[in-house]
Amino acid sequence: SGVTFPAGMIVNVQQAVKLGAETITSQSYVIISGLTVTTAIPKSSSSKFLIEYHIAASTYNDTNHGYLQIYKGGSALSGATADNSGTDSIGSRTGATQVVNQSGAADGSTFSYGMKFLDSPSSSTAVTYAIYGKTSNSNGNLYINRSGRDNDAATHDGRSISTLTIMEIAG
Repeated sequence: SGVTFPAGMIVNVQQAVKLGAETITSQSYVIISGLTVTTAIPKSSSSKFLIEYHIAASTYNDTNHGYLQIYKGGSALSGATADNSGTDSIGSRTGATQVVNQSGAADGSTFSYGMKFLDSPSSSTAVTYAIYGKTSNSNGNLYINRSGRDNDAATHDGRSISTLTIMEIAG
């Protein structure tokens, strides 16, 4: 289009909103339905993408952990996973973008897990970002948009929404 945008300017925003609840039982990463955004064709190959998510998630009875991971084009996004680059080795722990865990006393609670990550894809084509989740073991699940207890009563465990927002920033 011939328009040049100043570096740092937000030039496009897209959002996915997940309304329904989901239970993840897999110990391998699976896509969380409704949390995928395919960007428009970038204004420039020097554009960056600010990935921001807010996910309502829970586990139950402290029997397992849940894990959230940002994916790009069907693979875990490089740099958005914990690794051994810090002063404390990851050891046999699971690296993820974010870990979902709560004590048994919070079984009726849903917590908001949020993250911002700046990606520089150097792409002149559309990019697909998604949030994946998994559980740590077969003893428990990762719950999205609901509590682990999920008591179906007006005075108890409500339901929430989750969002994935991608902002293209001029390079």
